[in-house]
Amino acid sequence: MNWGRVRTVARTDLRQLIQARDFWMPMGILGAIFFFVVPTILLLAITRVGDINAVQQLSNALEVLPAQAQAAIQGDSPAGRASYAMAVYLFAPVAVVVPLTISTAVGAATIVGERERGTGEFLAHSPANVKEIYLGKLIASLIPGYLTTLVGFGVYSLVVNLIVGPEVGGWFFPTKQWWILMLWVVPPFLALTLSLVLRLSARV
Repeated sequence: MNWGRVRTVARTDLRQLIQARDFWMPMGILGAIFFFVVPTILLLAITRVGDINAVQQLSNALEVLPAQAQAAIQGDSPAGRASYAMAVYLFAPVAVVVPLTISTAVGAATIVGERERGTGEFLAHSPANVKEIYLGKLIASLIPGYLTTLVGFGVYSLVVNLIVGPEVGGWFFPTKQWWILMLWVVPPFLALTLSLVLRLSARV
């Protein structure tokens, strides 16, 4: 295993990704929408506008949560409890789906791009072996996903604390559950899923 070749493959794919604005700009917009725009609008609708219907629907939805999760919900008012539950529980899947979508798109694009540019045969005859090429493309695909997770998590934390924090007595986010999600669930899940996507894309 020559890690220098692995880095070369990863660096080449990342350079091509950076140059392809028509590809990474939509991915950036996707992350901004789900980590900033949508949470801001929904949380403001509950805490500032006081949407009674939304608060009532969320209050009903809280009843399906486990007793331990319900006991952990903070806030004295219905709007405060509803916004806390939305921020901590309902938006959690976004932290997995959005980085996974971006990494999967990048991973598939690296394989398809080689075919469209006609460089796949050249890469096959390069000094790098199949394992080194695979690892290089895997790393190049994971970096955008991890970067999205890091930036999105920071932005989302700021949004939640600024909007929901005053309703529950101060800044509280990220919670212990979110730290576990970000540090121990998302990274290995992305790596495992993306490795399967790259294998399938290479065979198609």
